[in-house]
Amino acid sequence: MLHILSLKKKQQAEAAEAAAAAAAGAGQTVSDPNSPAPTPGSATPAGTSSSVNGTGIGSLTSLNPSTSSLQSHRSDLSSISSSRAGGSNYALLRLQKDISELDLPSTMRIYFPEGERDLMHFDVYISPDEGLYKGGTFKFSFAVTPNFPHEPPKVLCTQRIYHPNIDLQGHVCLNILRQDWKPVLSIDSILVGLQFLFLEPNPTDPLNKEAATQFVKNRDVFKSIVRNTMCGGSHDGYSFDTVLTDRVGLPSSSNVSAVGSYK
Repeated sequence: MLHILSLKKKQQAEAAEAAAAAAAGAGQTVSDPNSPAPTPGSATPAGTSSSVNGTGIGSLTSLNPSTSSLQSHRSDLSSISSSRAGGSNYALLRLQKDISELDLPSTMRIYFPEGERDLMHFDVYISPDEGLYKGGTFKFSFAVTPNFPHEPPKVLCTQRIYHPNIDLQGHVCLNILRQDWKPVLSIDSILVGLQFLFLEPNPTDPLNKEAATQFVKNRDVFKSIVRNTMCGGSHDGYSFDTVLTDRVGLPSSSNVSAVGSYK
């Protein structure tokens, strides 16, 4: 009898080893039949990686198993997932971080026309409260590329304005949008640079050379041209857009998702 029991134990051990080997080859885990079964509703141990909501966006590692923490992470990833069509996962993650850290002054607004569906394209309105361009509101469109932050966003002024560093097609001459861009720079860095252009135009690196010349050689004439063109006047054969704050239409909050406006 002892011999039979020993043989049965040996056969059971060999069967268990064979099952474990087969499961390992399939990438599965076989629980020890002698270990207690998990209780219903037990939490997954911290440090376990998993894909959330089938999005395939990264993994949750070393999560606090608290329900609120897990729901918070899932909510964040769900928001990112809804915007995947707008760009790469990493670009979206970095862009969301930049946006969440914005602390805009009252002279600046940012709008996402498509809300959470497309965070990679948004508009920025700058309304200087001092300097030569005081009283105007200037709109810039941002297009964030899938390579962000390794390359800067594409920024264009959507109005025709008279400015040494902005040409008549809306291209902006800002060093951090070109050769001086670095991945450590952020959306906020660009907004600060744009705002500074309206306070202190840079005539040494112009896109509108005629405006730069007037700015350097005859400041009073330059001021007069700026005021005239901001009101929709003409200069040098070109018509300019009216950019006075009380004449510029801002998107209504009802057209923008809650994530889509920061003030």
